[in-house]
Amino acid sequence: MNLTKEVTYELNYNGDVHRIYHFVDDILNLRHESIYGETIEGEATTALNIKATNTPHQTITAQLVGERVYIEDENGRKRAELFYFLPDVEVYFKFNYQKGMEFGEWYTEWTMPMSVSPIYKSYASKNKK
Repeated sequence: MNLTKEVTYELNYNGDVHRIYHFVDDILNLRHESIYGETIEGEATTALNIKATNTPHQTITAQLVGERVYIEDENGRKRAELFYFLPDVEVYFKFNYQKGMEFGEWYTEWTMPMSVSPIYKSYASKNKK
């Protein structure tokens, strides 16, 4: 199986930027995500149930469409659930964001809950309240 980089998404929040890299396989024409960076040499990817757009590589800013802050203090520590829309494939994704201080150094962590699957815009539109 060969994988080709199709898109880099930039997620912006709280003054921080996180990048996610999607590659396309040459068998099912589906997207795969690299959690390690923009190269996949020597690394496994995570298959996503998203069809490829078959366009040349591009960088797209994902649209923040919702947030739920569940920890925030006066020292700048923050934890939030973030909901982003990926416009090229019309898919929503949930990410967890965490900013804190450890050993005197600031860190930022972005994670995608493993149980969360992409939510297609067509599904979301039919099920909005």
